[in-house]
Amino acid sequence: MSYHDLVRRAIAIDEQEIVLWMEIASMVPSRPLQEAIRRMAEEERESIAFWRSVLGEALGAGAATYEAGSAEAAGERGPGFLHHRIRQALLTNLEEIALWAEIASRVPSDALRLRIILRLPEEVGQVTFWDTLLLAYPEGMFNV
Repeated sequence: MSYHDLVRRAIAIDEQEIVLWMEIASMVPSRPLQEAIRRMAEEERESIAFWRSVLGEALGAGAATYEAGSAEAAGERGPGFLHHRIRQALLTNLEEIALWAEIASRVPSDALRLRIILRLPEEVGQVTFWDTLLLAYPEGMFNV
């Protein structure tokens, strides 16, 4: 798989994260937490713009992307539903970090590799955020 295909996958993941994170924001109990998650979703839009610029450098401005899919439902919206969605956000971020590392290992430019590597701490911060939520609110603690 070319790094162009991997970048398209990164864009698709970011698009899916936005949908999932906005869903989570609508379910968490506190307004400040809702706002923090919404800000993170907005930052994903910036990530999409970054990846599109990477494709633009390699393929020209008309690079195609995958369409965003809707987040999958976890079944009934019982006490564990929000916990499941937060865990899904964490796992998606971990998948994304691995993908970014693979992209960085395949890009033809040292300068572009550095730009990708410098963005990784933001992704690690997101994983930390989701894991902290899981630790602070064990399964069943959110009532949605």
